[in-house]
Amino acid sequence: MPPSTLTATDERLASPELLARVRSALASRGRAVVLVPSFAQALDVQRALAEGGLALGTTVSTPAAWATERWEVWGDGRRPVDGLSRDLLAGRVLSRACWCPGSALSDTPGTAGLLADLARVGLPWLADAGAGADGTTEAERALVALVADLGDELRAAGLVELCEVMDELPRALAEAGVEVPPVTFAGFPWLSRAVRALAEGLAETSDVAVVAPGDAARAGARAPELTDLLGALFRPGELPLAPTGAVRVLLPAGPSAEPELVSRAVEGLVGEGCADVVVVAPDAERAWRELAPRLVARGVSVRAQVTRPMVELGAGRAFLGYARSVARLSELARTWPAATPVPDAPRPGTVRVELRDMSWWPPRELSDFLISDISHMDAARARRLDAEWRANRLLVPPVLLGQLRSERVVSPEVAAATRELLRGRLGSAASKLLMPYVQGDAAASPAAREAVMALGAVLDVARSLKELGVTADPERPGAVSLAELVTLAEEALARSSVVLRPERAAAGARATVRVLDPLAASRLAPASVDALLVLGQTSVEAAVSERDDARSHILRAWGVEEPPSAMESERARFSAVVRAPRRALVLERTLFGADGRECYPSVMLSEVMACYGLGAEATADEVARALGEGAVLTRSEALLAENAAPTGRAAPVASEEVPSAAGRIDARERSLVSPPPEGMAPEATRPLLSASQIESYLECPYKWFSLRRLRLRDADAGFTGAEMGTFAHRVLEVSRAELVARARERLEGGRALADLRAAHEGAMQREDYREEAARLVARAQAEPMVRLPGSSVSRAGGGADPCEARAVLEEEFDAHLSHQYQLVGGRRPLPQALVPHLAGEHGQLEGLRRDLGTLLDFEGGLFEGFEPRFFEWGFGRGGAPKVEYAGVLLTGTVDRIDVDAHGQAVVIDYKHKSDAGFAREYDAFAAGVEPGSFSLPRRVQSLIYAQVVRRAFPDLTVRAALYLCTKGAHALAGAVDENLADVVFGERGLSSRRLPSVAVPRGESFGLAGARGMEALLDASEEAIAQRMGRLMEGDIEANPIDAEACQFCPVLNCERRLRK
Repeated sequence: MPPSTLTATDERLASPELLARVRSALASRGRAVVLVPSFAQALDVQRALAEGGLALGTTVSTPAAWATERWEVWGDGRRPVDGLSRDLLAGRVLSRACWCPGSALSDTPGTAGLLADLARVGLPWLADAGAGADGTTEAERALVALVADLGDELRAAGLVELCEVMDELPRALAEAGVEVPPVTFAGFPWLSRAVRALAEGLAETSDVAVVAPGDAARAGARAPELTDLLGALFRPGELPLAPTGAVRVLLPAGPSAEPELVSRAVEGLVGEGCADVVVVAPDAERAWRELAPRLVARGVSVRAQVTRPMVELGAGRAFLGYARSVARLSELARTWPAATPVPDAPRPGTVRVELRDMSWWPPRELSDFLISDISHMDAARARRLDAEWRANRLLVPPVLLGQLRSERVVSPEVAAATRELLRGRLGSAASKLLMPYVQGDAAASPAAREAVMALGAVLDVARSLKELGVTADPERPGAVSLAELVTLAEEALARSSVVLRPERAAAGARATVRVLDPLAASRLAPASVDALLVLGQTSVEAAVSERDDARSHILRAWGVEEPPSAMESERARFSAVVRAPRRALVLERTLFGADGRECYPSVMLSEVMACYGLGAEATADEVARALGEGAVLTRSEALLAENAAPTGRAAPVASEEVPSAAGRIDARERSLVSPPPEGMAPEATRPLLSASQIESYLECPYKWFSLRRLRLRDADAGFTGAEMGTFAHRVLEVSRAELVARARERLEGGRALADLRAAHEGAMQREDYREEAARLVARAQAEPMVRLPGSSVSRAGGGADPCEARAVLEEEFDAHLSHQYQLVGGRRPLPQALVPHLAGEHGQLEGLRRDLGTLLDFEGGLFEGFEPRFFEWGFGRGGAPKVEYAGVLLTGTVDRIDVDAHGQAVVIDYKHKSDAGFAREYDAFAAGVEPGSFSLPRRVQSLIYAQVVRRAFPDLTVRAALYLCTKGAHALAGAVDENLADVVFGERGLSSRRLPSVAVPRGESFGLAGARGMEALLDASEEAIAQRMGRLMEGDIEANPIDAEACQFCPVLNCERRLRK
């Protein structure tokens, strides 16, 4: 016979009808069973039974828990399946089915998840289902057919679905002769198919009743207005309710005003004598975060119940990132080639590294893990290791895994966890990291609660995988890869949640506020709290939308269950929430969202307003008139200081200060901008700068300070223009020097280099060859005006054979590229090593090869009569004499100096950047400059180098300071003596329009007395730079960009003087 149905005469879960049944059962049978939807409600019923003396002999539980306990004793030995096992077996069943030709299903995670969900809800009924009703698709029918196969897999694994337990338990109890005492189901708005099967099955042999919730409220249990609201809710009468102040509305103007307005409302309720207040929020975690400090500051203690996905816990997220990274590295390390020693390397122990898939670099998840609490490493040590990894583009998986296993590099906990993880022991690895939070020095840590929960979740998943025979232990037969094991565990953990119960106690608290989500609040006992605030009652935050998903459609089509509509469910939940307060119900919605758009009331708020004769479109003024002025509170977002303060009162102004411009500092601090070396007085020293640093200061003093003094830059070793330029400089240096060495050898009639090339493949990289070439270049530099046919690439005569020049360039390119993969001493890469990782970077490298090859052709038409003599000529460092320039000490490297037979010199600076707009940026003179006047060019690096060369080589006459673009279609720019412009620019020529931007008139003084032409330009430039360097030495670093280009690569993104194109 079906269960009997009773309707409660009041709203309490422990209604008179429930108490009467329990009393009768105890009197006749000595035992009784009460089943309710949740454990929280079970506690409420237990308290009510204890107050009536009915607790002894009465079991109060949920249907799932009660059925599981009895199944463990009288079931068939199968264990209720957990989510991971179900999902894993569902994936297997689906994959097997999709292998069949013509399958209507796709092997996707979504389809596997749907199959698992159907089994969870309706396995007993879908396994024996027919073809389904009309309107079902072939794919839906195929999926339902797999439910039986999944059931077979579960049975083979010794597992059972909970819905199967509820369906089969009554028969198992009957067959075992177990006498079930009277059972009462209470508090269910509707019964799922599984709960209904349990009730109907038990009713065949036992006394079973379902007590439907009642509508009547207990007289005097709550404020009359709240009782009237419950009676009218969802069925408002013709006359609106009479407001008495028990129902209130909060209308903050926007999100920033919301926390303060809610806190003030709570403070007001506490002042009225409400000691137990509940705040219901769609996002309970956010409500806790925003309200807790404000309420504690007002003398109110706060507790919360927050449900969070396990993967969002700090400990869970860090562990999964670590496990994912180790698994990925382990997979790569299995086939990663070992480093090979480099014979005859200058440093012993140098090795060459071969790279494969580097998409994992830099190992950011590992760095995040090391900085987290669960790594048990101090922050400084973790950051040093992070910086080491990110600075090394030659870091390879075997080396990184070795570091993670070494207690000298990482903490003992991380080393032990890595060793366990590489053995496929996921749970053991988690224990090594997280067990100290259970019983160890970290147990008192603020992170302990989350760490313990994360450990429990990981251990549960690891146990489930082990019971299903899924292992990554390489010593076990049928082992899966560690990456697959971690993926399975991650998918399972992504679906698991934990309940956090944070608390903050206020000294001498007058009341306690509980922050709950709507589901938890719906399980509060009627009239059990003094006041209740429902937040987020906008149409977006509390939306009601009908589910039209595949699961609901299949369950409905195959007759498993007909769930209530979304509106019915939301009304039942909201009604349960509204029943909880005794004295006051407060509803809150923001008027405008964070985007400034108007917000509209939720469906439930509109239902409440309808009880007062208001429509959904009612304005704030209309709501205030309907509920009473004191029952509606608003707050503006313009009260910035009050809304931001925990106390709700703007902090007193201790002092006022107008923010200075970026880089403007006190005169007393200016000496710290360029501090002298230790032990030296400031007045006895001058800053040591490079030409590029000077140019950076001229662009913007604050940019110079940020980049050169604070060294604000990306920590990752890059594959950028800087690294490309360094590589290009080196290849151009050694390839052009090689041509000079060969030309000098031919002039002297020697054969040493030629014989070595004939005898040895790759002779140019031999140490003895390099030494001999260096001696030849040195002799050429000692006599720079002596002509060396073949030392240049000029097509005007005397240039090298183009095929020979290209062959030298290619060999040096390949050799230098090979050097990029070397670790000096087996540990450190070259400074600014150019190491491509991705396909796009390899493409850029080939583009660089093409650029340097086409540069030979471009340069063949330039510099007629000039030959390269000096390459990467360094000054102002090491044992070289100090170089003074513009009042500071200068250090640097001149890329190239070309000399003709008359001792005229051209100073060349390579720039590996786009040729588009190159001349406009690097030409010395701007258009429209008055004759006789002078202003510093946008770029001054080659002018600085030219002045240094002029002083260092008194026998040479500097006639040009140039920039040679080594990229794209190439370009030449800068300053050149007007009489040599045609010679220097050669075939390329200069248009009449551009000539004034480059040519230096020999008679021009640039405002100086004495010097003329190029010399005057160099002196005027130094004098102008000296004025700026004086400001630098005075500590002036105030932001003052000369144009938007100067701000392009500045790291100070929030500078108020930043210019944009």
